[in-house]
Amino acid sequence: MTFRKVLKWPSKDLNIKSTSASVEDDDDVIKDLVDTFRVIGGYGLSAPQIGLQKRIIVVNELALTGIEGSPKERVLINPVITSFDNLTTFEEACFSIDRAVLEINRYENVNVSYDSIDGKQEELKANGYYAACIQHEIDHLDGILMIDKLSHLKKSMFLKKQRKLKLKKKRFKESLKTKDEPRPGFRKKKQNDR
Repeated sequence: MTFRKVLKWPSKDLNIKSTSASVEDDDDVIKDLVDTFRVIGGYGLSAPQIGLQKRIIVVNELALTGIEGSPKERVLINPVITSFDNLTTFEEACFSIDRAVLEINRYENVNVSYDSIDGKQEELKANGYYAACIQHEIDHLDGILMIDKLSHLKKSMFLKKQRKLKLKKKRFKESLKTKDEPRPGFRKKKQNDR
């Protein structure tokens, strides 16, 4: 089993458009993607998020649809949205963007053509959060993050909030380095405490 670290924004590698994949040539990519997905859980993950620029995604169909018998790990190779309708708003999060839940416009219903891990051309119909998740992961294949879908104003607000969080984290780390006294909840042992 190979677990790969998930790339974090603002890594520029997340903005690279992925190349076409094949079952024969990219078996290791598929295995690493599924192994990583099994460790981190969630609803979906794309190969670019683990540093592999191939057009492969994995989604937890069972969790997204609630249909018993659906696979926990459906691998879609070279997925293409062939039809869509009913634009609506979904709340989304992303493994590559910490502490962010954003409202993103997505189509509620999509048809997707893809290659299966058996090498067969297949098509699926997805709706609701399942459709939103597939669109989110396909965006990763095209180097698009959910923050790229925000209006200019919302993106500016998001970036400002992220800068504040980063500064707060930096100050906290510096405060731990510069203080001689112990952190709250810790105390130095006195010789009598043995």
